Amino acid sequence: MAYTTLAAWPLAIAKALHAQGFDAKPLFVQAGINQAELIEHPSGRVDTHNMSKLWQLAQDTTKNPAFGLSVAPHVQPMHFNALGLLLLTCEDLSQVVEKIHEYGHLISNSVTIKIKEKNTLVGFTLEPIENMPISPLAIDGFFATLMLMGKDTQNTLPLIKKVELHRPTPNKAQPWFDLFECPIQFNCQSNILWLDKTALKASKIMGDKHLARHNETLVKQQLNQLQDQSWTARTRQILIQELESSLIKVAQQLNINERSLRRYLQEENTNFRQILQTVRMDLCQSYLIDQQLSITDTALKLGFSDSSNFSRAFVNWFGQSPSQFKQQGALTNKE
Repeated sequence: MAYTTLAAWPLAIAKALHAQGFDAKPLFVQAGINQAELIEHPSGRVDTHNMSKLWQLAQDTTKNPAFGLSVAPHVQPMHFNALGLLLLTCEDLSQVVEKIHEYGHLISNSVTIKIKEKNTLVGFTLEPIENMPISPLAIDGFFATLMLMGKDTQNTLPLIKKVELHRPTPNKAQPWFDLFECPIQFNCQSNILWLDKTALKASKIMGDKHLARHNETLVKQQLNQLQDQSWTARTRQILIQELESSLIKVAQQLNINERSLRRYLQEENTNFRQILQTVRMDLCQSYLIDQQLSITDTALKLGFSDSSNFSRAFVNWFGQSPSQFKQQGALTNKE
């Protein structure tokens, strides 16, 4: 499966940037995302690595590590296509959480959504899949969107009791406290939005069971379409999860022989070496953005024998050293 995100997110980012006086067009170009095409086809999808680049570019441009929080007001349930319609026809927020848990891959299949229960609380957990670093701004935006959905209901009870975020503690954490109005912990193992069970039930929505059944049928159809993939996408997925896989090993996992996979990739105008290099390039930027990983750790995770070989490759790919790239990200996070 190719790792993608609904076009609703980059379009919401563009609106948030515009609202703050920034031009989104050059950022979309740098991230490799066709903004005009998304506007024309808002039901489309965007590669997760391109999305991570866009989030980082938005943070660098606005000089605001809390930018993800500002995107939420520009996201509406209807932007999630059939899933959005299904959410609008749920009975209450408790059902909304259940449907997002069940069909969340339509929003982004780069994360795993889990539901935890602890006494009177429900923990809505977002966990990136292995070897798929997700921008912390994306997590912020997702959680903030859920919070705003709760505020749009008639519920008067406090919905969010606590927020746990994997991201490092920012120098200026007040925007998170101002928005969620509850205790917030950074540097956590997982990203968890702790919701009050009673408030979830009290948050009534439209509750049209007939429309809900119809919309759920459409959601299932879209999930089936999402599973239609090219050989390039399938190869890429395996390499993201297991970067050291060879062409033979990838072919074995796809239940075909090496010669067939090589031919299929050639028919798609690519080859195994090109896909491997693209995956490495995408992952290395994501890893370096994560300030908790050193350059040596990043090199080893990408299969390089040492940091020197990795640094030479990085300069060839991006025209700057890994330390320069990492320093830029660190300076942005401090602002």
